[in-house]
Amino acid sequence: MCQQWLSAIGLIADVIGFLMIAWEWRQMFLHDRSNRELAISEIRARYFARLEGRDRTEYEMDEGNYHLPKHMENALNYQFDRRRRFFYGGAALVILGFLGQVAGSLPGGIPGTPFQSCSTFGWAPTSAK
Repeated sequence: MCQQWLSAIGLIADVIGFLMIAWEWRQMFLHDRSNRELAISEIRARYFARLEGRDRTEYEMDEGNYHLPKHMENALNYQFDRRRRFFYGGAALVILGFLGQVAGSLPGGIPGTPFQSCSTFGWAPTSAK
C-alpha cells in the first residue's frame, strides 16, 4: 500500500475527531444555557406562586414522589456515559489521525511493514510543466 494514504486517512480521522469534540462542546454549551434558563423560570415560578398565596410551586409539590429522583439519576447517568464515550472517541480519532499523518510522512516508507513510499511502486511524482 502506498504510504501517503496513511496521511490522507490520518487527516480524515483528525477532522472527524475534531468535529465529534466540537459537537460535544456545543451540546455542553446548549445544556448550560438550558440550565440557566431553567433556574430563571424556577425563580419566576416561585415569585408567581407567592403572589397567588401558595408556599410551593407545582414542581416542588411533586417532590414527594420518591421514584422521581431515581428516574432522573438513571437518565443522567445514561446521558453522561454516552457523551463521555463520544468525547473520548473523538479524542482518540484525533490522536490516531496525528499518528497516521506522521506515519505517512516518514521518508522511504515504514520499515518492516507493507507501507512503502509511492515512488517504490513507480508512482514518482511528476513535475508540472
